[in-house]
Amino acid sequence: MLERRYAAAPGCIFAAFADPTLKVRWFGAPAESRRDRSFDFRVGGREVANGYSPGGQIYGYRAVYREIVPDRRIIFTYDMTLGGRRLSISLATIDIEPQAGASLVRYAEQAVFLDGLDDPWRRRHGTAILLARLARLVEAKSLK
Repeated sequence: MLERRYAAAPGCIFAAFADPTLKVRWFGAPAESRRDRSFDFRVGGREVANGYSPGGQIYGYRAVYREIVPDRRIIFTYDMTLGGRRLSISLATIDIEPQAGASLVRYAEQAVFLDGLDDPWRRRHGTAILLARLARLVEAKSLK
């Protein structure tokens, strides 16, 4: 589990996950490496993000939203692929807790890594980078 305290209200944190315009600003690969994307943020909705790795292979992210409690919690499952090979299958939970003028975010993930193509250290490192990018967005005081 990763915990981060953000100088932003829970609604700002939640919006960064729920609004496709905001989410693309912090989540995933740089714009120049993106191939295609779809985003349906609702229970049962799906998110797909495909792009090119530095080596030119297509990587894929496919998620299904399982539970959404506005400003409090998001639970989703997702898998990742690289060059058509599945790297992992995960269950992730994001809990957002209000704290005096801020928010505590707890990100927990249970993952199965397949065929030695990924590992917990790399996933934790990548998630930490994404959470730092989220901080830069929500703490900028302007989500527009």
